[in-house]
Amino acid sequence: MLKAKGFIINLVLVTVCTFVTGQILHAQLHTLSNLHVSGNTSFTIPGSLNFANANGALPGSISTAKAGAKGFINFAEGSDWTGASDAQFINGYVKVLHDNPFVFPIGSDNKYRPIAISGGANTSAAYFDKSPAKLVGKTTAGKSTSTASADLQLVEKGYWNLSGKQATAITLTWDKEAAIGTLTEGEVSNLRVLGLRKGKWEVIPATVDKQTLNAATHQLTASGQSSNLVSGSISTTTEVIPSEYKYFTLGAVRTAVGETTFSVYPNPSLARLPLNIAYELPEATKGTVRVYSALGSLLVERSISDTQGVITLSEITTVPGSYNVTITDQTGKTFSQQLIVVAE
Repeated sequence: MLKAKGFIINLVLVTVCTFVTGQILHAQLHTLSNLHVSGNTSFTIPGSLNFANANGALPGSISTAKAGAKGFINFAEGSDWTGASDAQFINGYVKVLHDNPFVFPIGSDNKYRPIAISGGANTSAAYFDKSPAKLVGKTTAGKSTSTASADLQLVEKGYWNLSGKQATAITLTWDKEAAIGTLTEGEVSNLRVLGLRKGKWEVIPATVDKQTLNAATHQLTASGQSSNLVSGSISTTTEVIPSEYKYFTLGAVRTAVGETTFSVYPNPSLARLPLNIAYELPEATKGTVRVYSALGSLLVERSISDTQGVITLSEITTVPGSYNVTITDQTGKTFSQQLIVVAE
């Protein structure tokens, strides 16, 4: 047993252990046991950390201070870890000291929920098994939160604090307890990465990984298993500077009640007669009506903001032929119908 700057460390298979200036302890080790890093303290790993040793035994708890002054477990250049799982992870802040892609072996309250980056020295991360909705004063769990571009539904529990000044792609993970099926209405493709900035959750462009992140190693690799509603990962398609956001979580664009419907009449229509487009949109939405020629040229474009109504057009019915009428709603979905205009 070794005491160092306010915390106790049990080291197994230790080859080197030396104190360094300040509050940083360096250790070359294979297995850690019962380690808690207090606030304003760092524990740097320059070698390998195995969450299960050769005999299959699991180490004790590994944690850092998460509230107030933070503690950090650092991974230096050339360091690595293996074997993290729901049974063993780091409950607290992990910092990477190099620019290589890295998976943070973090979790909370018996849940392993890693996050990964494509690279960024001095980036740190911690996971919190709490409601992300409560991070915004006027929202509550299960309710949507309004942003500049859409209404969003937040995952019930789970968010990450990711800090760093270098731009990086980010990969978030989920398990069955995240209830992604309920969140996305059974369509995993509806899942989104959200970042909390200036008190509002924002959608960060991302795609669901076809093969989920390999969460058992520090390397940014695929596991060979497909992402699905029970478990998987989603990666941003653009690099972001983590410290520009306070927290990150999972969400979905809120699906409005009802379906977008519209009809075109009369159809077929006689040339030079007005054309009517009756529409009904989901609540609290807006859209755009467009009419295209048979060759794909845009002839008419009108914005609509009411949930239902009728638009009367006369501009396109002077020439007989085939036309394509579309309505695109606020979520980006486009619906189309063919219009036939005949000679008088």
